Amino acid sequence: MGSKIDIESYLSAKSAEINKAIDATVPHRITLDWLEKTFGHPSYGYDLESLQKGMVDPMWELLDRGGKRWRPVLFLLSLEAVGGNPQTY
Repeated sequence: MGSKIDIESYLSAKSAEINKAIDATVPHRITLDWLEKTFGHPSYGYDLESLQKGMVDPMWELLDRGGKRWRPVLFLLSLEAVGGNPQTY
């Protein structure tokens, strides 16, 4: 059996990495440049305000709630699940 991990110590140690990955990945204010970098050039056009209200604002509302920072850990795990590398941010 593996050793137990103290989650509070782990989160404290990973806090800077977590915050850096979140800030690099999710902008507070959506831009056309970020959308095209993230999703590619659209053939139809992006509605920045709708995407801000429907995608980015809800993400930051969840992330800014605080707590024991389990949301950012899930964020990093999700990033890794889709092939991202948190070390590149």
